[in-house]
Amino acid sequence: MIATLQAKVTKIKENSVIAETGGVGYELNCCAYSISKLKKGDEVFFHVSSSFSMYEGQSLYGFLSEEEKEIFELFREHVPQTGARKALEYLNKAVKSISEFKKAASSKDIKTLTAIFGFTKKTAEKLAEALKDKLAFCGEDISPSVSGENYEKLLNALISLGYTPSECRQPVKDILSRNDSAKADFETLFKQALKKLSRGL
Repeated sequence: MIATLQAKVTKIKENSVIAETGGVGYELNCCAYSISKLKKGDEVFFHVSSSFSMYEGQSLYGFLSEEEKEIFELFREHVPQTGARKALEYLNKAVKSISEFKKAASSKDIKTLTAIFGFTKKTAEKLAEALKDKLAFCGEDISPSVSGENYEKLLNALISLGYTPSECRQPVKDILSRNDSAKADFETLFKQALKKLSRGL
């Protein structure tokens, strides 16, 4: 599983971009907002999610921030009748201001979701009901004691094993808060985080 990708944008299409690294070009489906921020030749660090279908095989989805990826995965995993492409459509509206979207969805502020973000009333109600209890830790600020390179490395390593960002975030924070994240051995931290996740703690 590809979790992140540092690559050069070699082609921009209507709904996707081709990002090349190491002689391999990856087609990343992106929301229109993200595509509007890119131009050919840009060197970009993408956060990547994937899906697999019987007819299309594997599809990759690229995001310009981890928070965008998390919101996309929340749409796809928790909103009824929402596949990856529909989740990208929802993200394209929410990305106008993710913090405001999270606030509106968690408080079931249908007026803001429709007037500001452009969701229909029916969709706004569906999103608010599905996500109202799922946004508490998504994209939350990380305290200085657990920030830094090991935090990102641990998240990416665990995500590459199939865990979702929302599953990993709190266990990783707990592990790093009990260690000196700047000096601790990464392998030791990774084993502790994996053990914590495997126990469902």
